[in-house]
Amino acid sequence: DQKEAALELAANVWRVWLMSPRDINTGRSLLAAVLREGSADPSRDRALALYGDSLLSFWQGSKGESRKRSEEALKVADQVGDAEARLLARVALSRSALEDAAYDLARDIAAEARELAGGLTPAFGQAPLHLCAQATRMTGDYDRAADLFEESLELNRRLADTGMITVELHNLGHVEAHRRNIGASARYFAECSASMSPNDPYDCALTALNQAIVAFARGERGHAAKLCRRMELILRKSEIALAADDAYEARWLRQQLNSAR
Repeated sequence: DQKEAALELAANVWRVWLMSPRDINTGRSLLAAVLREGSADPSRDRALALYGDSLLSFWQGSKGESRKRSEEALKVADQVGDAEARLLARVALSRSALEDAAYDLARDIAAEARELAGGLTPAFGQAPLHLCAQATRMTGDYDRAADLFEESLELNRRLADTGMITVELHNLGHVEAHRRNIGASARYFAECSASMSPNDPYDCALTALNQAIVAFARGERGHAAKLCRRMELILRKSEIALAADDAYEARWLRQQLNSAR
């Protein structure tokens, strides 16, 4: 059946459009056509195609569409009972809840995904664990968040996922800063910075932010303010915005600097 074959193809190739260079618009156009014209019967392939479109729309900035596709993916995945599809649908919904600042909900959904990951290969545990750690961090429970991020860092080291290792080092640096463990924070940030690209504006902005956090914690308010301005200049010149969690830390730092005047 051509409709089922198209759906199977879409379920397995949507990742191509997330690779560099990203071609999200083309990916979404193809997925929209397949989901519209393909078999509407509940299946693993349909659930995965819906998840793929939810992820592509998320990176496209269409957060409402991403949430809708995630909900559709969850409904289909639960109907067919496929563990991978059920896990990924929950990952998508947790990510949406995190963006909506519904941190308790994001944490709870991620915890459900972690349970489903128990019967799959270790790589499937990456996203649920990371999202659980992020949501816990955003609730202000930094002690629990530190444990989860450490677990995530250890998992990603075992998997040799260099990108996620850098991400979790960055996150741990901020968590330890909030816990006032400035020595640990500085060490995490230093290791993180060593793997960042000096040619990537976002990496440069994060490096400035992280250095500013450490400088402020050490009482170097003037230097922290200078680094904060450097971060803002990089973002303005490159016309990019910080991700929600990084934007939160930047706002927190500005508030601290303003209250310290």
